[in-house]
Amino acid sequence: ETVGMRGELLLKKDGDNNNNNNDKQSTKLQATYESYAVGGAAGILGAGNYDFPADILTELFIKGRTAVYKPNPVVQKSAPVLQHIFAPLIERGFLKFVIGGAAVGSALVQQSVLDEIVLTGSVHTFEKIQPLAGSTPICAELGAVNPWIIVPGPKWNKGSINAHARALAFAKLVNNGHVCAAPQAILVAKDWKWRSAFMERLRYWLAQHPGSPAFYPGSDESHAHFAQLDGAEQVVPEQQKQQAKRGGPEAPLQRRPSLFGQKSQHSIILFTDLDGSSPSAKEGAKLPRNSNLEVLTREAFCPVLAEVALDYSESQDPVEVLRKA
Repeated sequence: ETVGMRGELLLKKDGDNNNNNNDKQSTKLQATYESYAVGGAAGILGAGNYDFPADILTELFIKGRTAVYKPNPVVQKSAPVLQHIFAPLIERGFLKFVIGGAAVGSALVQQSVLDEIVLTGSVHTFEKIQPLAGSTPICAELGAVNPWIIVPGPKWNKGSINAHARALAFAKLVNNGHVCAAPQAILVAKDWKWRSAFMERLRYWLAQHPGSPAFYPGSDESHAHFAQLDGAEQVVPEQQKQQAKRGGPEAPLQRRPSLFGQKSQHSIILFTDLDGSSPSAKEGAKLPRNSNLEVLTREAFCPVLAEVALDYSESQDPVEVLRKA
């Protein structure tokens, strides 16, 4: 509801057997616990950008495994809380916590008794542990330059433009952009008639966010790097704009409490009208110094967004637009 959306979950009552064809088809496609609960043991290297134990829950309750969990040092202070929550499982030997840095993680992934290694992190971390894991399978959730694809069509209007711009701003700025699935590249049609209106509303909603503490290691350096690329636009928070209009001193950015002691706060960086059809926009292409096209090949993991104009027409079939994107 934060971004104007609502979800509804419908649960089938006991004994409610719907025999229509659609229900039979969906039942065939649905996974079962038996098909996923393969058993065994997992070594989990936890995420550093959040401490919700989705990886623990997945391994224990979906895959039916026992697990050894090493929290990321960034969120290690929350480990006692998780240990308290999972105490019944820890006491019965289904789950164990190990605390430490890279050395502990390296020792964990080399254990021959593991049936799977689960990692949430960067490509660099994956490349470091891959040789240590030997033949043990690795399930890795890694970051990327995630697209936010806008498909043109006749049903767009001012209301939907505003709602989707707000949703995009929220998706980008939650957790200061320290999210593996955070959008980074906005893919739009060059001739989309709502293009300028959408970007105007996106700037508005981005400016409503006063900024967040930069708590993830390396994000300061990443933010500084993108800020000096050609065409980098700093989106000014609304509270600073209002203060400037009144002619007073520049208002300090509102800060959220930080448990990590960082004092830096990231501004929002926006790139617009990048040419997505350029050969230089392809992965592996050699880019000139300070080229803003680097935003399409390097994950920022901080508040960086890029509008990318693609050569597809508003009159094209939506499926074809998605294929081209």
